[in-house]
Amino acid sequence: MCYTGREEVKGEELESIASTYFKTKFFSGIPCIYGEFPRTRIHAMELNISEGFPFINLTPIE
Repeated sequence: MCYTGREEVKGEELESIASTYFKTKFFSGIPCIYGEFPRTRIHAMELNISEGFPFINLTPIE
């Protein structure tokens, strides 16, 4: 697993060897995640702490 910032060139180098490639982006102020390879739907990320510990719910929005 690897994370690169938007301005880093190393991310472009890793794209060609990655089997899965996800992107995160804000849409209307909501943090979202989607797959570039393989292509997936966009999912909103919601922090849920209802069970006493934090976990992320993914809700499809597209």
